[in-house]
Amino acid sequence: MKKFLLKNSKWVYYILGIISALVILSSLFFMTQYKFVRVNHKVDEKTNEKSYESTATLNGGDQKWMFLFIDQLANGDFQDPDFAETKNLIETNETFKTFLQKDADDNYVMIEEATNETLYTYKISDKYFKQLDEFRDQLDSFNNLILIYGLVSLVCFAGLLILSNHNRKIYYKSNLIGGIVFPLVNIIFAVVLIVNALSLVSKINDPNFNALINIISAMQNPLNAKNVTVAGSDATNLRKISAIIADFNINPTTLIMYMLFAGITIAYNVFLIIYAFVKYNGTARERKAVLDRARLVGEKAWWITLKTRMILIRCLNLSLEKTKLRW
Repeated sequence: MKKFLLKNSKWVYYILGIISALVILSSLFFMTQYKFVRVNHKVDEKTNEKSYESTATLNGGDQKWMFLFIDQLANGDFQDPDFAETKNLIETNETFKTFLQKDADDNYVMIEEATNETLYTYKISDKYFKQLDEFRDQLDSFNNLILIYGLVSLVCFAGLLILSNHNRKIYYKSNLIGGIVFPLVNIIFAVVLIVNALSLVSKINDPNFNALINIISAMQNPLNAKNVTVAGSDATNLRKISAIIADFNINPTTLIMYMLFAGITIAYNVFLIIYAFVKYNGTARERKAVLDRARLVGEKAWWITLKTRMILIRCLNLSLEKTKLRW
């Protein structure tokens, strides 16, 4: 197996190119699970502060349904005795229970009275809206980091090809250095990717924050607009709330997959470093023979050059002597 790998460097390095391309392509799909984790806001031109309102559409989309649904939950619109099954489903669902928790003064923790809101009585506290806004920025930054990592990995792959690590039978110091440095750069970027992913995972796993982003993500999905308004039938409300609960899909699954993928790329780049060492040491005899021949050729060329110079000097001296005799 070792001899086979040493003789087939091409695919050892081409696989790195394939991995780099996959990383770049994966950046296009990262936000699929988290695309509705967002909140629209308005910016005050004087203070430059953000305000989160039902009519805000800065980031696109209509979030009035989210505000309406949260207001209905806080006002207890689903607490009607005629909605027994719907009421029970909301009260027993962990996401709703966490989201609707109250403090010692019987006030909602994450929901406040929207005194400056003309359409709805209740909304999520700006403090939590801001947390979600910052989290969305972190998700976008992580997505950009995936793309940057893929591009850097592609550049490293190109660097290895320029050094001919993929097709050179005998490795020299340049091949060894490149075979270490380029994969090491990939490893560093992959580690940074994993560290950032762990930070995002820890936030998603926080029960309070998880409930918040699941509610918002479900309600920012335009497909759930039809499930917001309260119906007169318990069966209809139960169906609507069940559909919303089915859309509580915000978990760290995607991030964990990217961490595993980054781990695989780290392992492969470590293998490339080991491979460079093994091939450099494995071709020591051939390399020494080539360098010895080059040295002998160089020495021979030097002697030839020296002899040529001596002949030219003799010829010059003879020419000078003949010139003196003429005079």
